[in-house]
Amino acid sequence: MTRERQGVGRPRNVYKLTERSQSLFACYSDELALDLIHELLETEGTAKLRYLLSRVGDKLAMQYSRQIKGVALGDRIPELSVLLDRRGIRADIEDANGVMILHEYNCPYHDLSSVHRDVCEMERDTFSQVLGADVTLGNCIHDGHNSCQFVVNAIPAAGGNRHATSFQPAT
Repeated sequence: MTRERQGVGRPRNVYKLTERSQSLFACYSDELALDLIHELLETEGTAKLRYLLSRVGDKLAMQYSRQIKGVALGDRIPELSVLLDRRGIRADIEDANGVMILHEYNCPYHDLSSVHRDVCEMERDTFSQVLGADVTLGNCIHDGHNSCQFVVNAIPAAGGNRHATSFQPAT
């Protein structure tokens, strides 16, 4: 609450929602995003949608990369998992006989990716860029699995990356 003066008389109280309380009220950003994607597909086609999602993924990868300090792949994977957790995306990693798997237990783009799986590809490509490794999407929540599984291969991603890709588990 703030007080605001408007000439003669008592000041009036001005109330404003906090960021936290904003989440208690209706928000239609997913609905708007879905409508925008449908319009984009209708007017510009699938290639344009994929191009734009790729650009968004590139920006997201840059944001994540600035926050991840590890050089070795074995350090970067757990850092990415922690970063996702901080963003409200429940994530953990699994070492399946030397193959690292990043699990996401809630989809940050649930409504969008359930209709347009290109969003899942954007997420996969983002992780590939951040980790500097080839990442494949194994299981997916939208196929009835309990998590999306991003399988991280210790092979450099196509196009190269500035980060070392040898897998050295963090100790």
